[in-house]
Amino acid sequence: MIYKINLDKATLSREFTALLRTGSYVYGYREVTRLLKRGSCKALILAEGSAEHVYNDVLYYARLSNTPVLIYKGSSKELGGLLGKRFPISVLAIVKEGECRLLTLVREQHG
Repeated sequence: MIYKINLDKATLSREFTALLRTGSYVYGYREVTRLLKRGSCKALILAEGSAEHVYNDVLYYARLSNTPVLIYKGSSKELGGLLGKRFPISVLAIVKEGECRLLTLVREQHG
């Protein structure tokens, strides 16, 4: 399933903070595709402005592994900033959610 994230910045920031504090995640194209091939991630967050080959490859492997994909409306620089990094992050895999309810909130929005 592909979901668009339609949450306000405060909610996104709170959920990403919960993920950073209590969950487990991996970022970067190579690491995420390795996890997708193994089928060992709960969900993906993909920046809308990612490079075309990254966007297409990640969506392809996510469909094969039946992993939900959350499309972040901003750029990869903004996604990196939300995660407290000073560099762009185009794709992020959630391995363990911890106290983060991001996937639940997005699914509730989309019904």
